[in-house]
Amino acid sequence: MRLYLTGSLVLLLSLLSFHNFYAKSENNSDVYFSCNTNKGNVKLEIKDGTLSYSLSKEGINSFIFNSLGDNYSGFLYNHYTRYQAEYIYVYFVNGNYRYTVFDNYENNKKSSGVSVVNNDNKKEFLLMCKTVKKNNLRNLITFLECDKDNALGC
Repeated sequence: MRLYLTGSLVLLLSLLSFHNFYAKSENNSDVYFSCNTNKGNVKLEIKDGTLSYSLSKEGINSFIFNSLGDNYSGFLYNHYTRYQAEYIYVYFVNGNYRYTVFDNYENNKKSSGVSVVNNDNKKEFLLMCKTVKKNNLRNLITFLECDKDNALGC
């Protein structure tokens, strides 16, 4: 009986590993952040070795920004943590605009979304997440270069 259970467990784990490998190979994509906003779905994902930010509505992409070259260049991050607080920012610059995907926690309150700042006039537009589908920014930043000039630090 014990041998049967061990064999069954090994078979089950093998099938799960195969499924995870096959599912990942099929679309070759890892989603690190996804949420619904008033303007659509915001997503950060690595697909075929490229980090992409996208904003889509009803499955149609209205804006995409892809990393440039190796090491997901074009994207930077900042991360700050202390007791009862954590801030994670992943950002890129496109033309005159800086896009920051953020995940903040302070005083038992969590907020996530995208900040878009016009670098010329410093006006900010916020897309707050209504529903967060996936948030794995902590793992994503391990692949990115830190912006050491930012006061938040690394």
